Amino acid sequence: MATHPDSCFTYISSLKTNPQNDPQLIFSLCLQLGVNELANLSRSHYSPADSALRDCNELFDDALNQLNNSMASMRLGLTEEMTEDLNAWISGAMSDLETCLDGLEEMGSMALDEMRVKVRISKEYMSNSLAILANIHQLLTKFDLKMH
Repeated sequence: MATHPDSCFTYISSLKTNPQNDPQLIFSLCLQLGVNELANLSRSHYSPADSALRDCNELFDDALNQLNNSMASMRLGLTEEMTEDLNAWISGAMSDLETCLDGLEEMGSMALDEMRVKVRISKEYMSNSLAILANIHQLLTKFDLKMH
């Protein structure tokens, strides 16, 4: 299901609580990891002289807003209607990260390789979140749970 399951489950297994029978909680935790990684990227200070990096910072802020919208919605509990919004927000955040990398590549930025590494982890968490969301109905059924 998830394309990078180890990235989320390593963190989740270190928690004192055991959310393994709650797909919604696993989704939220994995998404929170993506928010945390993206927040770290967003707080990074890059040379304002590099226009591609300036664009990346704006894209990171936009992506972070989309993920924060997702987290705020999840606090209300996952609903059927919300899954489409969550999918759009998380996918949009991933697109922002790709757009950043594309811009760095087009501009021949020396920061491209470093940024690829930093962006990869956040994208893994978001990718896992999307995979869980895409399979949420089957997961909830498997654990005899329902959407809120």
